[in-house]
Amino acid sequence: MFWTQLGIILAIVLISLVLFNFLRPYIFKYNVKKHHLIILLIIFFILPPFLGNLYKLPIVQWLQMIIVSLITLTFVDLISFEKINKKKEVIGRPKPKPRRAKNNK
Repeated sequence: MFWTQLGIILAIVLISLVLFNFLRPYIFKYNVKKHHLIILLIIFFILPPFLGNLYKLPIVQWLQMIIVSLITLTFVDLISFEKINKKKEVIGRPKPKPRRAKNNK
């Protein structure tokens, strides 16, 4: 029992990581906002009680877990991109040296 559940969880993790790495270029091609992802996560956490008997099927539970893990991975990736973009220096035009400006006259 334990080993079958562990195998299912590891399979779900592996499937979600492979899907995320495959879909990553397509996800970030669009302007995805963090608050949209948080709203989707809340919806997917609240959704199971409303599904009733449909949620008792293991496939539906696994699909929900894969979707939630994909949304979470996207959210974490967005946060890491924001941190990287904050650390980049703004490269502007260098100031001319005063001696060179005097010599050009």
